[in-house]
Amino acid sequence: MTGSSQPRGRPPASSREEIEAKAIALFLERGFAATTVTAIAAACGVSKTSFFRYYSSKSDIVWLAFDVHIARLRSLLAESDPSVPALTAVRLAVVEALTGDADEQGIWMRRFRLIDTSPELRDGESAHWILWADAVSDFLVERIGCPADHVVPPVVSGAVQSLFLAQLRSWLPLSEPAGMLTRRLDAELGPLCEALQPWVDESCGAPVS
Repeated sequence: MTGSSQPRGRPPASSREEIEAKAIALFLERGFAATTVTAIAAACGVSKTSFFRYYSSKSDIVWLAFDVHIARLRSLLAESDPSVPALTAVRLAVVEALTGDADEQGIWMRRFRLIDTSPELRDGESAHWILWADAVSDFLVERIGCPADHVVPPVVSGAVQSLFLAQLRSWLPLSEPAGMLTRRLDAELGPLCEALQPWVDESCGAPVS
């Protein structure tokens, strides 16, 4: 028996994270529509069959993480401290959701760059940002007792989302760690949420916290 021989068989497949990172790099380089599953599999050194063990389509590489982010935001809002003002709960949840997803390797932000700059992804982008805003609106409806068709929840969620997007876009040209982004987001959301809270309380009849 030779001591250092390696077992035969296929080499270890790329991990889901490696496939994700290489696919997003290809999307940014070639364009989403022009990048095939075959090209992604070749770049990762795996077969198409192996690719489909991780993802049902190349679109999943873009949208599954966004879906997870929205679900995380909803969960954090649902679990928020009922003793803090509603807009404080929103700020904390938005920042924590991004903190949990914005990895130091930059994959999440490269995905955001792809989504934000690719015309062929525009429909999916719009649909997902609507779901993101709905997570905040639905929380406010339940938390402050506004009717579902009241103007306050969508206005507030739209304002928070606009600031969130502005911060993400402003960070793209910078070479800073993800932690800097989340700290800056928290600092910018604070004044906005403090300014909106009295209006929310007055408009929806909630007691001022």
